Amino acid sequence: MKPAHEYKEKELYENLEPYIGAWFGERYHHFTPPQKYAIVEIINKKNIVICAPTGSGKTFACFLGILNYLCKLNRTNKLEDRTFQAKIQTLCSSRSDGTEAV
Repeated sequence: MKPAHEYKEKELYENLEPYIGAWFGERYHHFTPPQKYAIVEIINKKNIVICAPTGSGKTFACFLGILNYLCKLNRTNKLEDRTFQAKIQTLCSSRSDGTEAV
């Protein structure tokens, strides 16, 4: 397993779709430490585990990566007219009780 890489703010903005990066910069100004490690990995479709305190930006890092992907698909005319959603907590709960996530 290779060690985690902390991306610089410039690298993060370079990996985000321009309008996603502009929106984020206007609204939030800076990435949190979990976001600096996770967003590019999510954009590159890597499996990651983020362990950080509540309110540190873990969920938002995932959201930005997924939103960025959907916007890229739209820009390249590859976005299908459907959406799938899975609640993470539901997936975790089913794993812990021995049932299989669907």
